[in-house]
Amino acid sequence: MTSSLVRIPAFLLVASLCVPSGASAQYFGRNKVQYESLDFHVLPTPHYEIHFYPEAAVAVEDGARMAERWYERIARIFQHDIREPRPLVLYADHPDFQRFVDLMAANDNIWVKVTCPERLSVQGPPYDDVVPFARRLVESF
Repeated sequence: MTSSLVRIPAFLLVASLCVPSGASAQYFGRNKVQYESLDFHVLPTPHYEIHFYPEAAVAVEDGARMAERWYERIARIFQHDIREPRPLVLYADHPDFQRFVDLMAANDNIWVKVTCPERLSVQGPPYDDVVPFARRLVESF
């Protein structure tokens, strides 16, 4: 009788080790991608909706002015007007640039214009500080 009393607790101990714990059952799905919400602000102009992060607001004012100026020149040359404002995304640093590249990769209806390195460069000619960004966009898309 004593040996059967020892067998029951031993069996219960082995059986309890074989049952998965609740914590391990909750492991599934913990590594799923967490998306952060992007705090884009939008500056509407007559021909564009300029999307940007708040910390780039000062530079965006200049960008908006340049975009409208270039739109007028191009519209006059090609004799073409757009009917509704087009989205334009401006970024201020590398993480913003990477988000932009990811956004382009996920959407077929986004275009990018790679021009004017003299306006973006801090170093000046031959614009070595701008070339990697332009190359990344051209090679990727």
